[in-house]
Amino acid sequence: MSVGNVGLGTTVLGLLAVFWVSVWLGSLGVPTFGVRILVGGVLLFVPGALLASLLDVGTDTGGRFALYSSGLGLALLATLTLLANAGLGVLGVENPLSFWPLAVLLTATTLALFALTTVTDGGFPDVKVDLVGSAPVLLLLFVLPTLSALGAAIMRSTGSNVGMYLFVVVVAAVVLLSATRVVRPNHYPVLVFFVAFSALLQVNLLTNHVVGNDIQSLYFSAGRIVEMGEWPIGRGGSAYALPVVTAVPGMVTIVTGMELWTTFTVVYVLLFSLVPVGIFYLGRRVFGARVGLFGALFFAFYHISLTYTPGKQLLAELFVVLLLGLYLFEGVHDSRRKAAALLLVLGLIFSHYATTLFFGLALLAATFGLRAVGRFVGPVDHRLSFVYPVVLLGTATAWYGVASQTLVDTLVGIPTSAFDQVVTLLNEGTISGGAGVTYIGQQTTPLEDLNLYIYVLMTVLIAFGIAWRTFVDAVRARRGEEPARTELTALAVPLFGFLSLSYVVILNLYADRVYQMVLTVLALFAAVGYRSFDDALGRVSGRFPTSRSFRLPWSLFAIVLVVLLALNSGLAFAALAESESATFNADAHDSVFSAGERAAADWLLDSTDIRPSSTPVGEDQLEGRDFPNRIPVFTDRTSYQLLRSILPTGYYNVETVALKTDYQPTIDYEQLDEGYVFVRKNAIRDANGRAVAPEYLSRREANAIAEPRNVVYSSGDVRIVAARYGPGANQTRDPATSVVDCRAAEGPPTLWRTGACSRED
Repeated sequence: MSVGNVGLGTTVLGLLAVFWVSVWLGSLGVPTFGVRILVGGVLLFVPGALLASLLDVGTDTGGRFALYSSGLGLALLATLTLLANAGLGVLGVENPLSFWPLAVLLTATTLALFALTTVTDGGFPDVKVDLVGSAPVLLLLFVLPTLSALGAAIMRSTGSNVGMYLFVVVVAAVVLLSATRVVRPNHYPVLVFFVAFSALLQVNLLTNHVVGNDIQSLYFSAGRIVEMGEWPIGRGGSAYALPVVTAVPGMVTIVTGMELWTTFTVVYVLLFSLVPVGIFYLGRRVFGARVGLFGALFFAFYHISLTYTPGKQLLAELFVVLLLGLYLFEGVHDSRRKAAALLLVLGLIFSHYATTLFFGLALLAATFGLRAVGRFVGPVDHRLSFVYPVVLLGTATAWYGVASQTLVDTLVGIPTSAFDQVVTLLNEGTISGGAGVTYIGQQTTPLEDLNLYIYVLMTVLIAFGIAWRTFVDAVRARRGEEPARTELTALAVPLFGFLSLSYVVILNLYADRVYQMVLTVLALFAAVGYRSFDDALGRVSGRFPTSRSFRLPWSLFAIVLVVLLALNSGLAFAALAESESATFNADAHDSVFSAGERAAADWLLDSTDIRPSSTPVGEDQLEGRDFPNRIPVFTDRTSYQLLRSILPTGYYNVETVALKTDYQPTIDYEQLDEGYVFVRKNAIRDANGRAVAPEYLSRREANAIAEPRNVVYSSGDVRIVAARYGPGANQTRDPATSVVDCRAAEGPPTLWRTGACSRED
């Protein structure tokens, strides 16, 4: 399939024309039936495709072209929002990130890039898409997103998980088929994308909100940009130093008119689903198509890859795989490739500081290691250079220093924090928090043990794969032979070191996040380790003349991945026990927040004495600051995450406090003398006379909170309690009629803290 410049011009100009006509009709009140959303969404990533063509990266196949078009497009949009905010602000333009400035800027950028593409010698490239093969297999892959959406829709509307069962079973069948000759190698990139996209889409479509923890504060930050029409960089914490996950979602929402949650849960899910495709291409180039396939699927089925709305870490990994492909295979040998590399570096820096730091240090260590091997063992030809990590880390330091001094202080403090944790470990023999040793000790059920055993198995395979490749490459270098493609192995060594360190040290991240981060490279080495173990078994069995050579089939590795999918999706728990995932249990206490739960949090903001802070700051800027007269809101640890997206501490005169923690597993009722208690129905668990985990409330604890106090809001999802004791006042809101009903109101209104008894809500 090829696209000529004439067809390109018709497409680009046609998209622009349809977009502006839809805007004009919308301004007249004429229904456009989502045309602006659809066309605007496509138009936002046309500049990325034009850039990929101009800079000559990823133009050999359709899959790689889509990868580089998306990454370059994201980085370009982030840069444009930065320039628009700064440049138009200097010119006195109010709300520089509102619709008209952004839409005009996007149109001008698209036309300029199209003109440059047209006048260059090469023109727009012929992008090849190879889908020759079994039509039933392709049809099955293309129907996966529909099955995913259908399962989520049934779950949301009826609470039935039948559709979810069907979807996961079909995905499992696809994975098992991929280990056979039914699926052709040219279908692997399409298979990886549709499996990853569909599997992540199912949990994100369960709610019209974002799913996860840190993504909640990013969602709030992006929402502020949409509301304010500007980028408050330097005034709101480190989130605004990461425009790819704050300003760009805001720009997509403003230009297209789609809801912000749709941008995150559909557009960003689609973009993150390209990461395993990039991992596949890396693996295929170095280790072969099967290794690339199963390494990519392992990454896609890891629980963090599978169950959260993509935020800063997940989006940053798109730039990691693109930079690796550029450094190792495309090459950075001319001005165009250098410009592409710089833009992708900016995209990584604009996405996540920890991933930038880890990746930069790993590149530095890998380059040093290859130089050392070449000097002391034998010649090693490689494409790594000290220039890459130096440019990355230097640019990151400069940007974070300008954008968020708090972030710089955090990064500088990581080595000291890690050292203190090691000292604590040596002195006390343990360390609390999110180190790997803590996760291992948290397993309580046979299924959780099985999940842990699979991760242990995969980690052993990763270690074996790295050791095997390192040994083989060192032997070849020692013999004077040229090792083939050593860069990924050299990079895997320091990344595995980071992973090992996370077992005992937090490194400002939790161990499961570190694991997911390094899987962008190490997932391939799980498949490499499996194949290397197979080779070793074959060599050993082949030495016995009376025995047949024993080989491990790829179907065995595929079965392990299917079990991992069943566990992390929640299917296995739903089938054999009680699922704690909202994908299979409508009453699960996880971070899939319902409309009713968000409505309760909105009520807190709209109907109480909680007000915007006069000096708003980000979460990371709170330490050491004195905020007098803050109103405490007590809740469980999971519901705490919801409040970060609606009532974040620092932007309002509120302080969100966990009712229980690992350090304080029981509720201190004496602290509930002011403020509010936010009690989520799904957080209440029947204890049956036993203590419940800190993330839950027992029914006895929930009753002890509510009974002697004033219930000021009550719905099927949430009860909000005025923490201060009152003499019998009970103010209850009926969510069906949206009227506050005040009963037994002999107590003064100040005890209710809402003053809502005299008006409609």
